[in-house]
Amino acid sequence: MTRRLATIDLDTGELLEGVRVSAWRPRPSHPYGDRWLAMHQGIALRELARDLTLPRAGYAALLESLSVLDYNNYLAINISAWADSLGMSRRTTGLAVAALVERQALIAGTPIGCIGVYRLHPRLAWRGSVIDLKSSWDAEAAIADHMAKP
Repeated sequence: MTRRLATIDLDTGELLEGVRVSAWRPRPSHPYGDRWLAMHQGIALRELARDLTLPRAGYAALLESLSVLDYNNYLAINISAWADSLGMSRRTTGLAVAALVERQALIAGTPIGCIGVYRLHPRLAWRGSVIDLKSSWDAEAAIADHMAKP
């Protein structure tokens, strides 16, 4: 004997053929909450690791920037606050950030008052959506193509 299943519409009392089943599973929470960062193990990170001319303060500034990175790789840097946080002078911290900009690890934006606005290069690490990362890489490739043309 085969079983036939049906559903009853409680509003109309109508008998409906079949059974509607829906199942969902709650999305698991990220173990890091909203404080995560995706690193790219590519050439850019390797080049920074092998750059013996980058001062130790430059690496400290890079690690500090990774720890406070905002969505889509934006950074607001107050040199005085960073200097206090890193235990370095303002001059050393400023030179370290300038060294990272020179090596294109940080991309300088327009400052807001005494706050420097930067963006971590997307080839090093990313904090944001994959779609935004793809568009960031496409924009970078377009700029590189434009700069290469005589």
